[in-house]
Amino acid sequence: MKKTIASAFLCVIIALCGMNMQAALQWRQGSVKVESANRAGSDASGDIEVYSQGMSIIVKTDRKVQVKVFTILGQVVSEAELAAGTSVLEINSRGIYLVKIDDFTQKVVL
Repeated sequence: MKKTIASAFLCVIIALCGMNMQAALQWRQGSVKVESANRAGSDASGDIEVYSQGMSIIVKTDRKVQVKVFTILGQVVSEAELAAGTSVLEINSRGIYLVKIDDFTQKVVL
């Protein structure tokens, strides 16, 4: 019984932390030196590129895209529509993230 209550309490805390993380993270547009970044990958057409640099995920795209960032456990970290150009999402937690842009998905390690 105590294990069940503890497990439920832990699930609530994790869910609340996930909601707070999503609300606090915002994409910003701008120019970023991606030369020092680690290229995580690009889509088949080459018009979307995903990078990691320090504690940031960088997305370069030639068109407007819908992007979602997930933790490796499937929690949504960020969901936004990005304009063409370079966009940066600063995340204050190391880990493995999945970046889904339209129907392209890329793993990013911070």
